[in-house]
Formats: sequence, structure tokens, C-alpha cells
Amino acid sequence: MKKLYYNLVIFLGLVLPPLALLHYITQKGLQKSYFTSGCMPDIYNSRVNADLLFIGPSTTELELSPRIFDSTLKINSYNMGIAGQPFHLQKALFDIYIAHNRKPKTIVQCIGPFELAKARFLQL
Repeated sequence: MKKLYYNLVIFLGLVLPPLALLHYITQKGLQKSYFTSGCMPDIYNSRVNADLLFIGPSTTELELSPRIFDSTLKINSYNMGIAGQPFHLQKALFDIYIAHNRKPKTIVQCIGPFELAKARFLQL
């Protein structure tokens, strides 16, 4: 039993540091990327903190203007529409948003015909 613990500690000591380094490099890269029209740096640096948050596909990204909502409703809104991405990726972006910004008072989730479909990876 003692040997099992010893081997486990050695294994974790060899595996976890490279994984932690990879995680750190990936997070720093995402902070500098312009994924989804440049919103990642704003999200990671806690510059959004919106009262009204728009999430959805390309129709959200292109048709809902935060400026119009801000001027009409006198609130701070932000558009996190992602062109061509299914719901699970929109949810992942929202989870990153919540980790780095305060919760919005209202969320508008726009759903089109393809957002709830199963992802079909690697099908030709």
C-alpha cells in the first residue's frame, strides 16, 4: 500500500506540473485573442460587467446593437453573439464571462434552428 501511494505521488508530480503550465499558457493566449469579434480580452479583463447580456448565434451578433439598447433603456448592455457556434460553445463563453465579470441582471438568449442540434465533429 505504501508503494502505491509512492507511485501515485511520483505520477502526479510528473503529470500535474506540465498540465498546469499548459493551462496557464492557454488562458494567457485566450486573454489576448480576438475570438468572437474581440470580446475575449474584455471578458477576461473584467471590463464588461453588463446589466443586459445578449448571447446567441450570428443573428445576435449582427442584428442586436448594444448602443441602441444602452441609449433607450439607460443601461449597460453587451453583445456576445458568436457566428456559427452551437449552444454548448455559447454556454462555455457565458461560463467564462461569469468567472470574470459580475452577473447580468437580464440575459437575452437568441436561439436559431441550428443551436440545439448535436455537434457532428469529423464527419465528411
